[in-house]
Amino acid sequence: MGNKTLAAFAAAAAAGSLAMFALASGDDSGAKAVTNKTSETSVVTNENGSVSHTFTETSVTTNGNMVTERRRETCTSTDAAGAVLQTVTSEYASSWSIGGVPDADAADADDGEDKSTYGEAAGPLDTFLGLRFGDVFEVPEDATPVREDGLLRLPFTPGERLDGFDDYFVYFTPATHKIARVCACARLTPDPAANSRYHYLITAIERRYNVVPRLLSWYLPHYAFDVAQGKRITVRLSGASIDYQTIVSASDAAMLQLARRENEERRQEERKERIRRHNDKIEAAARALGQ
Repeated sequence: MGNKTLAAFAAAAAAGSLAMFALASGDDSGAKAVTNKTSETSVVTNENGSVSHTFTETSVTTNGNMVTERRRETCTSTDAAGAVLQTVTSEYASSWSIGGVPDADAADADDGEDKSTYGEAAGPLDTFLGLRFGDVFEVPEDATPVREDGLLRLPFTPGERLDGFDDYFVYFTPATHKIARVCACARLTPDPAANSRYHYLITAIERRYNVVPRLLSWYLPHYAFDVAQGKRITVRLSGASIDYQTIVSASDAAMLQLARRENEERRQEERKERIRRHNDKIEAAARALGQ
C-alpha cells in the first residue's frame, strides 16, 4: 500500500497490441500461428523517494491448442536525485495446451472418466465465495469497517471455505455499501510444491471460467484472469502481502468505479464544509472586530 503508481502501463510505440501471423512450424496443413505482442511502461515512486521504471515486452503465441507466453521485463531503480541504483532484466517463458493436463501424474490419477468442466459455459462472474457483486453488504452493528484503497473492508465467513485459507474479506463502496471486491487470504502458500503455472488454484479458475491467466509479475507467481467485461480474478501464490503469502481476489470494475464516484462526492462535500466553516470564522471575526 506504500507505493503510489504515477504512470501505469502505457503502451509503447503504437499504444496497442501488434498481431503477427506466421506459418506454424512443422504443420503440413498450412495452419497459422497467431502472436500478440504488447509493450508497457510503468513508473512507481517509493516512500523513500526512490523511483522504479519498468519496461515490459510480452508476446503470446497461439498455435492450434498450444499457447506460449514470453515476457521480458527490465526494471531500473533510481534514487531521489535520479542516480541509477540498479538495473535488472528478467525473462520468462511458459507453454501449455488449452484444456490439456500439464501433469502426467494428475492424468493417471483419474479413473478414465472425463469429469472436467473446462470449456463449458460457466456464466459471468456475478458471485465469488458466496457474495454477489453489487449487492448491499449489511454491516453488523458491532463491526467497524476499515477503509482501504477507497473501499470499506470487513471480514466474513463464506459458506464453503477454501482449503488452506485463513481469512476472508469483503470490500464495499463507502456510501451505498455495495460489494465491489471479495478475497481469500492464506498465511502460508497452499500446496507450495506445485508448479506455479499449474498450481491447483490456477487450474481451478481456468476450468471454472474457461480463461487463460496472464502473468502480472516479472519475478513473483502473480496471475490475472479477465473472466468477463469488467470482472477480474487475481491470484498471488506467494509474496502477496506482509501478512499473507497467498491471496485470491475477485473484483467488479463497475462497483470500483462507483466507489471512486462516492469518494469524490464525499471529498466535494468535505471541501464545501471546510469553506463554509472558514467563511463563518471570517464573519465572526469581522463582527468581533467591528464592535
